[in-house]
Amino acid sequence: MSVEKADVRELPDKFLGQIIHNLASFPNETVDFSKPIMRRSLVHVYPLFLILYSLLVVLGSVGNVAMVTHILRRRLYRDPTSAYMMNIGVCNFIMSVLLLPLSLAILLIQNWIFGSFLCYFVPM
Repeated sequence: MSVEKADVRELPDKFLGQIIHNLASFPNETVDFSKPIMRRSLVHVYPLFLILYSLLVVLGSVGNVAMVTHILRRRLYRDPTSAYMMNIGVCNFIMSVLLLPLSLAILLIQNWIFGSFLCYFVPM
C-alpha cells in the first residue's frame, strides 16, 4: 500500500509535525539498540562524569565503612542512635557500591540495555 500525495495533505498539522519529529529523531534505522549508545551531548565530557562518580563511590564507601567499623570497635551499637547510624552506614555503602555505577551508566547510555528486571527495580 503506497501513500499518495493527497493522503499526506489530508493529515492534520499536529500529526504531521509528530511524524516529522519521529523521523528526525531516528535518522538511521540500522542502529543496533541492544548495544550501548552514548548520548551525543555527553561524548566530550563523559571523562569528567567518570572521575566525579568514581570519587563519589570511593569516598562514600570509605566513609561509611569507617563509620561502621568505629561503631563496632567501640561497641556503640548497644545505643539505639548508634545502631541506627550503623544501619544507615550499611545502606549507604550498598547504595554507593551498587547504585552509583548503575546511575552513571543510565546517565551516559541513551538506550536501555539492562533488561526488564532492572527497568522495574531501579526506580524503587
